[in-house]
Amino acid sequence: MRVGCHNSRLAARHRSKGRAIDYRSLAKSRLCCWLISALSIWLLVPPAACRLRADDANSGKQIVQELQLLEANPNRPSDSNSADLLKPGVLQLEYGYSREWVSKDEAQSTIDGEVRFGLMKNLEVRWGGNPWIRDATTSATNQGFGDQYLATQWRFREAGKRTPSLALSYVINLPAADERQGLGSGRVDNSFIFLTSKEIRGFTCDFNAVYNLIGRKKADGHDQNGEFFLTFQHGIYRGLSLISEWGGDTQLNSTDGGFATNLWALTFQPQPKVVLDVGFEAHDAPGGPPKRIFFGITYAVSNLYRRHAARGTANQHKSAAP
Repeated sequence: MRVGCHNSRLAARHRSKGRAIDYRSLAKSRLCCWLISALSIWLLVPPAACRLRADDANSGKQIVQELQLLEANPNRPSDSNSADLLKPGVLQLEYGYSREWVSKDEAQSTIDGEVRFGLMKNLEVRWGGNPWIRDATTSATNQGFGDQYLATQWRFREAGKRTPSLALSYVINLPAADERQGLGSGRVDNSFIFLTSKEIRGFTCDFNAVYNLIGRKKADGHDQNGEFFLTFQHGIYRGLSLISEWGGDTQLNSTDGGFATNLWALTFQPQPKVVLDVGFEAHDAPGGPPKRIFFGITYAVSNLYRRHAARGTANQHKSAAP
């Protein structure tokens, strides 16, 4: 109740009874009202402020707990990617070593991987490639920096109880390596990918359909082909999982024919933020490399959005502290 309204009603009550207004008693009542209001503010405001600080503290604790519960979500080691994305703000590294026997006279060793970032709930960006590549033949051995790529993925439907998650991805390959030494393609390639994923009775199933526009060597224009990958992952025991993938490429041109691939891998998650992998891949046609072995690691670095919010909350607490 406002003091002015209370005083006007008090004066009206005196007038209605036909009595003269005693301004001394009115002043006393006004003083009492002010004292009561001040006492109320003094008693009520501190608890309210404490509640706000408690809410801020609880929010900060929740953010810290989410940072501690950060979990890796790898695309490695299969050739396919999941239609599901990293959570917004999550920064993740996925890198490994592979050795591929291209032919009887040539073998290639690489460190490959990518940096992933969850930009929004349904949008992810990636940067990857080969930081190091070594190509060895019977006549020469060359090593250096490999080609790089940029990618983005948009999920346009989340998985439901009976429906899979669906996504689209675009990848552009950038010729950063020395083509003369056989370390890169020397051309710009474009890939358009349709992805779908679903959990089915304990199995994680991923399917990718890829349309490639591959730049031609020492010529204008592009060749084109398709790729298809079907991947299954199933937990075995306490963080250990088995991955099986079946896929292949259609014919690219008159010299690069189609081939099929089969990949088997094991992954192990010793802690939520880390996933280790090891495996091999075989090709069953002359058009593809005979075999490849690999091992790698996925590490969820941090949720940058949450860490920024946690720092902001901590700064607020410091500034609010007496």
